Amino acid sequence: VANTLAAVTVISPLAVLTKGKDPLAISVSAYMDIKKEFSTLKLAVVTDSAEKVQKILPRTLEILRRLKQKKFSRADLDRVLIPKKTSEYLLAERPHYYWMMKAPVLALAGWEFMETEFDKLSEVKPRDLQEVAGKYFSEPVYVGTVVMPLSDKELSFTNVSQAEQVEEKEVSYLKKTLSNGLT
Repeated sequence: VANTLAAVTVISPLAVLTKGKDPLAISVSAYMDIKKEFSTLKLAVVTDSAEKVQKILPRTLEILRRLKQKKFSRADLDRVLIPKKTSEYLLAERPHYYWMMKAPVLALAGWEFMETEFDKLSEVKPRDLQEVAGKYFSEPVYVGTVVMPLSDKELSFTNVSQAEQVEEKEVSYLKKTLSNGLT
């Protein structure tokens, strides 16, 4: 298993954001947030400079849009599937893995899905990836959120398309006890 993991490196197309002399990002990660009604792909890009924020979104969208032109191979699929299987086997002996990570999938998709997940993933073909990339990444629908540290004197919200300063407003709270005793 260790030799297999050492030989297989998952390389994301978004990794280019972390490369070069002055990379746009320090790290890039992605995961699927699975819900019954819909699922979303969540990308997290960490940068070391507020000035780079305005460049990250257009570059990320460009990379995603180009995925439909990429010629995927079986090796591309194996770079994802083999570490995923290996991780699953290693984590399967830990009960908290199922409680925390697998319970939502079990609740939404059922035990049969979980039992056949890797068989189904093994059936995925390179052309399937190109079809999905064309369908979902040609014109991605997205919400971009930028989180920045605040200074003591300012409250700032940054919209990726246009930076705006918002004046800090006084916040008031209402404390009320409901008839059932809940405050």
